[in-house]
Amino acid sequence: MAKFGVLCVCVALAGSAVSPGVAQGAPEDERMLSYVVRAELDADGMLSVTEEITYDFGASGDGAIRMLPRWYSPAARDAPPDVVRTVDVDQASAALDGRPVAVARERPSPAKIVLRVGESGERITGEHDVHLQYRIGGLVTKRDGVPVLEWDLADTSENVPIDHADVTVTVPGQVGDADCLTGYGVTGRGGNRCTTTESSGSTAHFAVDRISSYDRMRTSVELPGNVAVPREKTEVMPDLSNGEVERASGGSFSWFTLVLLVVFAGGAIRFGGSLLRRRS
Repeated sequence: MAKFGVLCVCVALAGSAVSPGVAQGAPEDERMLSYVVRAELDADGMLSVTEEITYDFGASGDGAIRMLPRWYSPAARDAPPDVVRTVDVDQASAALDGRPVAVARERPSPAKIVLRVGESGERITGEHDVHLQYRIGGLVTKRDGVPVLEWDLADTSENVPIDHADVTVTVPGQVGDADCLTGYGVTGRGGNRCTTTESSGSTAHFAVDRISSYDRMRTSVELPGNVAVPREKTEVMPDLSNGEVERASGGSFSWFTLVLLVVFAGGAIRFGGSLLRRRS
């Protein structure tokens, strides 16, 4: 029994060393009860977004944090695997229960755009209405010669579940096919289909219930030819072979730290075993 207890402590220490830094800040009872998004795409490829969120901060909330992926797949299918297309956000503003509040942009990782609604360290508990507006560029690309809006609304490093999401995208012209998937690490045609995926006229509409923590909500909309496809901004992902592993949410650990933890675990187990032998 003593050996098992020592081993549990060591595993817990190792887990805290590699767990995501930002994502673990949300309490277990924090959740979005309702996530309603209205977005309008300009002909120049910029997307103006309004999010209306009924947010339950639980008993120990620390303000609303929205994590937006900054990295997407480039248009070129033969692009090197370490090259990513980047997006950017500007003109962010927010309100909490109708009261204007600050929006701070944090960047724990080059892969994420993090928007904090409200002052850092301000305790917000219970249920509140969060209004968030921003513009995001770089989401429009080309797939098989067709302009497409590719947009991830929930990200795999965000540990806030969503009870219900409802997303409407309006474009300047006739929309084509639309798709919506949820799940962890959604790629290609994997994942679960959203409950509602509709496209008609100039509008695409998506809805889904129960998006779990760390699950992605990925949407795509084929666009009319009059929508400009901006020149892609790309960058090379950081080299992860130098002993420092970058987590998707910005947390990191060194292999040296992990080795120390393993050595400590082995020594602690041997020490616990020797105590048992002495007692017996």
